[in-house]
Amino acid sequence: MNPRRPFIAWLGALALGSSALAEPLPPDLRAGFMLRSLAYDRSIEVRAGSDLGLLILGKAGSEDADAVAENLAQAVGTITVSGLELRLERLDFVSVEQVSSFVQSKKIAVIYLASGMEGDSRALATSTSEAKVTLIAADGADLPNGCSLGFKMVDGRPTIVVDTARAEAAAMEPDQRLLKAAEIVGD
Repeated sequence: MNPRRPFIAWLGALALGSSALAEPLPPDLRAGFMLRSLAYDRSIEVRAGSDLGLLILGKAGSEDADAVAENLAQAVGTITVSGLELRLERLDFVSVEQVSSFVQSKKIAVIYLASGMEGDSRALATSTSEAKVTLIAADGADLPNGCSLGFKMVDGRPTIVVDTARAEAAAMEPDQRLLKAAEIVGD
């Protein structure tokens, strides 16, 4: 399979518009949007260190987490984000404490919260706040619960959603090009 599939799918969805997507974003589009969005974070190199630690977090058996991880795994070794090699981790959620410990030990800079994690996102945002971790929601509607970035459909088109207050709290510095293309929520 083409290692650039998430990016190609992202471009294809933008070109095809509302006729192509009438449902929530499929995992390959979310993976592509995630990588593209992170490339427009001006502080990612400082927060990430020598490589970009990206954690895919979901409940045990989460098809969404597995599908997004599979799509991102294709990018490992072939795509860099702001010059950083992508280091992908996958974890089944047990507790907030487990995630906090994992984030610290593995030097995670970004956590993707798969569908089904909505009820835990606020506690995860609080527990990872000192580590300045960017939380990305599978669904843009979850941003009020602690996430900085998310994705949703607006008038049948895939859209990136940015909560600028939460992004700032996570020491994320979204480039103006990302903010122009995104729906802005929060303060």
